[in-house]
Amino acid sequence: MTTWTCAGPRRLSWPSGMEPFAKASREKIHAVLLAGLRDADLRPGDRRLRYVLTPRLGRKVLRDAYLPAIAELTPAEVLDLGADTGHLGAGDAVANLAALHEDRLLRPGEYALVLNAGAGFTWSCLVVGAGD
Repeated sequence: MTTWTCAGPRRLSWPSGMEPFAKASREKIHAVLLAGLRDADLRPGDRRLRYVLTPRLGRKVLRDAYLPAIAELTPAEVLDLGADTGHLGAGDAVANLAALHEDRLLRPGEYALVLNAGAGFTWSCLVVGAGD
């Protein structure tokens, strides 16, 4: 498991022509995070947000697209659980949910944001919580 520390937006170093994709990705990630929080009646920065689990993508994509968008909204700890599995496609979210449950990462009253991405390109955010 890799734990990321978000220090805020960084200058990106994408290959020529990739900056528009990186920018669009950050915008969509930001949007799905806000939508997930809103739907769960949570606010950015809510102390009950314990973790943000990223899709099991490469480090460069996570560092350049995901981490800046996450850092703008929450100080929650960012977990990359894909070191042993790599990208599982749609299975990233399911594998991350399984790890949350099996490893009992959330305490009662805490929440996690589980981000996912798919071909085509799509972005999603699941908000899960541990019951009291």
